[in-house]
Amino acid sequence: MNTAAREFSLQFLYQCRADKLQFFSEPHWKEFLKHHQVPAKVRPFSESLCRGVLNDLQRLNDEIERSSPEWSIARIALIDLLVLQIACFELLES
Repeated sequence: MNTAAREFSLQFLYQCRADKLQFFSEPHWKEFLKHHQVPAKVRPFSESLCRGVLNDLQRLNDEIERSSPEWSIARIALIDLLVLQIACFELLES
């Protein structure tokens, strides 16, 4: 269940990046749910991850850069960065 939530979170965050959203948008989330078959069981966790990552983006990026001094955020591939942001959020909030 958590794996599926993380996968949908990754998709939503990728879409947010493509749409140049820097914050969690309820209308975008609802639109995403309309077009993707996100099971009801995983929605709360997925939404929590998306909200957390987008609301804490600067802190997460600072932690990632601090932990990888040879790699600036700009050098990290987008999918890799999104996975790192999700993981970093989970670690900091656990």
